[in-house]
Amino acid sequence: MPARRSTDKGPAHARGSAQKSFFRRIERTLDTIQHSDDILGTVRNVAEYMTANFQDELGIVGGRIYHLNEDEYVLVHSFGTAQNAPIGTVVSRHYVAIDAVLESGLVVMDRNAPELDPELETQLGTREGFAVIAVADGDYVISFDVPPGRGSLEDLRASLNIVRLAINQKLRTERFESIMQDARRIQGS
Repeated sequence: MPARRSTDKGPAHARGSAQKSFFRRIERTLDTIQHSDDILGTVRNVAEYMTANFQDELGIVGGRIYHLNEDEYVLVHSFGTAQNAPIGTVVSRHYVAIDAVLESGLVVMDRNAPELDPELETQLGTREGFAVIAVADGDYVISFDVPPGRGSLEDLRASLNIVRLAINQKLRTERFESIMQDARRIQGS
């Protein structure tokens, strides 16, 4: 009797398939998110939409958006459960969480990590766990609140990397469309 091959490809294959499916759903979703006239508007629209509509998959409940202004990041918007974050709060470009995210594009941290400033984290309203992504070539940083016990760290990182890539893709698409509109306008004049 010939040996049968197993068609079960294991948990790693299943996780990879789930991530591909999740990325495709996010790509389709991005097409429905309202176009904005500025980068902050696009980042805000995508972050709010992802938090509201993919909360279970992503494990995020709210967050804050920071914009680079010279050598510091300024809190410019909050969403979800972080609605009361103090807009205008400044965080040094050299703060450990910012340095880490600019280095790797994504960082997941515990609010009580010894290298963090507890007073600053309290002022910002950071929850126990948070994940930070850098988008638009580091001009914007998004910090997401992550409730404790929300799945594996590996899944959270993979999901937020998908979100980071999706936001950057949306920004590139909008930039390309803007360039094409300018070209058409110039040709028409």
